[in-house]
Amino acid sequence: MEITVLKRKTFYIGMLLKLGVIISCCIGIYYTAGGKGFMGSSSMWLYFTIQSNAWIAFISFIFLIYDILNRNREISNRFYILKFIFTVSILLTFVVFAVLLSPLMPLDYLISPSNIFLHNITPILAVIDFILCDYKYESKWTHILYVLIMPLLYVTFTLILSFSGIMFGKEIVPYFFLNYEKLGWLSINQYGMGVLYWIIILLILLLGMGTGLLMILKVRKRKLH
Repeated sequence: MEITVLKRKTFYIGMLLKLGVIISCCIGIYYTAGGKGFMGSSSMWLYFTIQSNAWIAFISFIFLIYDILNRNREISNRFYILKFIFTVSILLTFVVFAVLLSPLMPLDYLISPSNIFLHNITPILAVIDFILCDYKYESKWTHILYVLIMPLLYVTFTLILSFSGIMFGKEIVPYFFLNYEKLGWLSINQYGMGVLYWIIILLILLLGMGTGLLMILKVRKRKLH
């Protein structure tokens, strides 16, 4: 009886969290599109922040609609895998901005709706939703490798665009740690480490975050049973 009540309560909380993710993403993108600061340009959709917000909002919408229409039926585990991948991607957005990018940003951007929603509210709600509501996810430790897919595709896509002459606002790349002209690839100079070093660090971070989320989820599943 207590488990049934818990699942019912979790169901409704999950719906609110997913709706919150979708709304937060939409508000953040709206304010970014109308701004002139960081990412506020015609190349807005080329930033990982925007893309990772869109991915998690999309999968949250899929889960929300499925929950409404098929409450008593299990969703395919493939959707859980996809949600895990997108959750780690949005968590990467949160961590990278907080640690690497926020010290470089002006105060007016840090307190802007664009930053607050895209870099903070969306990731926090998405992670809470995953941990609290996705206990039916039949995870495997090999799934951790999947979290590398989207960031690697993004880096590949971004560098191809950059080599082709596409600009990200006024820069050749969207983020300083991808600036191969200043940093080089495997060098260490006055500007910092080479791009490949940064990529390796971020890949290790992704694997760590994926492992951490699955460990927390497994602990929650044990407590429910």
